Amino acid sequence: MIISGCSNLSYTPHTLEQLINVLGGRTGGVNAVPSQLWKLGQIEVLHLGSLKNMNYLPPLIGKLQRLRHLTLCSCRSLEYLPNEIGSLFLLEQLDLSHTAIRKLPETMGQLSSLIRLCLRGCSRLLCVPSSVSVLPNLEFLEMAECWDFVMLPGEFGKVNSMPKLRVLDLSGCSIKSLPCFAKGSFPMLQNLYLATCQNLSSLPVTLGSLTALERLDLGGCKTLASLEGIGLVDLKQLQWFNLRNCLSLTKLPVMELLSLKHLKFLDVSGCTMLSPFPELVLQCAREQRFTLVRWGTVWH
Repeated sequence: MIISGCSNLSYTPHTLEQLINVLGGRTGGVNAVPSQLWKLGQIEVLHLGSLKNMNYLPPLIGKLQRLRHLTLCSCRSLEYLPNEIGSLFLLEQLDLSHTAIRKLPETMGQLSSLIRLCLRGCSRLLCVPSSVSVLPNLEFLEMAECWDFVMLPGEFGKVNSMPKLRVLDLSGCSIKSLPCFAKGSFPMLQNLYLATCQNLSSLPVTLGSLTALERLDLGGCKTLASLEGIGLVDLKQLQWFNLRNCLSLTKLPVMELLSLKHLKFLDVSGCTMLSPFPELVLQCAREQRFTLVRWGTVWH
């Protein structure tokens, strides 16, 4: 069911109970969803995106027990979710991008079927509950441009936390550090995006515990000063490494980088403090071990 942006919506007919999908417009005007909607227990897909004046989601959302996809993107007045959201045991995708959400309820940890949680552009989001770390089927956690978000719960680094997570995007958040990663945490994490986390000054010494990591984006982390002692040598599957505009970075762990046999791309453009640049890295790029981008020049 899609009723996103239906600016003139004031009621829904009772016959809606027989419908599976309803197409709507693209501009938002209502501040509450008609009560009849919450009686439609057979709904599997509900798209309420761009209802710009909708400021709350009623507890009755918990009645939609068959719901698999819930989209609330660009509901720019929406500030919170009710605890009853945790009753949606079949929910696989939850899109809260570009809402005014400040925090999520602890009951989020009950969404055992959730595969994708999108919080992109939730600029007022302050925290996520520790219960999110135990979601057994979560594969995508997207939190880019959550400007006020400063810290991941410590539980995120524990053994067996989010065992199926493949993508963690924290680009543009205000985090200063990451939790320590226990061996066995995030066993399937392939993509870690931390670009433009300008307050991120250090990485945990246990970063090497993320043994499935293939892409690591640290571009624009202007206060990140060192890559020493983070277990880089253990990231044996790493293929793509972005350090563009890491302005405080003074040294590369050359031997650890060269031990990464699967590394195909390394970008150090704009790392103005890297001087002199390691000749050994240049040599490996010339030998076509990997593609090196430096000062806008591509070395193959």
